Amino acid sequence: MDVQTCFYEGDKLSERIAKYLNKTFRVDAKPHFYIDYSKPFIFINGSNNHHNRTLEFVRPLIHVDGYVHIDNHDDIAILSGGSKLGSANFVESILALGKVVIFVGQNYWSHEVVFRGEKQRMLLRNNLCRYKPLRNIYFLSRYGSLVFCPMSAFDQSCSVITDALSSFNIQRIFLLDECASKVPLSNKIELYRRDDLQWNPNFPELYPAFILKWRGYNFANLFLNEIYVSVDLDVLKVGYVECDWQDNSSALSVADVIKIINQISQKSKIVAADICGAVNCHESTLRLITSLYECLRKSIIRSHA
Repeated sequence: MDVQTCFYEGDKLSERIAKYLNKTFRVDAKPHFYIDYSKPFIFINGSNNHHNRTLEFVRPLIHVDGYVHIDNHDDIAILSGGSKLGSANFVESILALGKVVIFVGQNYWSHEVVFRGEKQRMLLRNNLCRYKPLRNIYFLSRYGSLVFCPMSAFDQSCSVITDALSSFNIQRIFLLDECASKVPLSNKIELYRRDDLQWNPNFPELYPAFILKWRGYNFANLFLNEIYVSVDLDVLKVGYVECDWQDNSSALSVADVIKIINQISQKSKIVAADICGAVNCHESTLRLITSLYECLRKSIIRSHA
């Protein structure tokens, strides 16, 4: 089957990567405005500073019910974020389209803690009040199912608890007993005391007011029919590729990303995908993008078989 390949005309980095893919695979990549949205496609984006272009390609795909965000960041605005669309907040707009969003690899602002005697990794999200609708957000099982709101953001985010009570994807709500008087209790809420959580004393202002235990998403039990996949290279561990917005919290290998894409294609139809995050066209960067592109292309073909 034919899988379209496109680049963003005017973006030199996107154009150069597409030219390399043309040479390698003879795919006849075309400018983005030639996309036929009735057929599968892969969009080669440039820097992750332009990741918000993804919204431009998701919006016309009305029949697509799921969006997989493979990225070290959630790209949902912080509390003080403005309304102007950008690479750090565009996922909010995808949620507003009614898509289910599955986060994979979000590891920034993560904290290693001991909670009730067990070592845990918790994701700090002081922007939880922007997770709307909460019921449409999932985290892949392996990567961050415990998400916490710090005391400093509790007043703005305590309404999230009400949403979590009626959301299937939230298994449990752990609430600090000091905050119990501010929230109507239910059997889905479990109180904890400060003695239950060993916290880093260097970050007292981030101490959790409540913790949401997400029902980890498993692609083996995928319930979505058609999916768009977006890969930002900053999700890769430092050393794989030079990339903007990458830090030591990035946790995935290239093999991890390829495995995830393959798992998706076994259960759902991938109708479109994109890759962003490159900062140069060094040979190592091009080879890495080629590996991801080839995996996405084969997965799209397989999922349509």
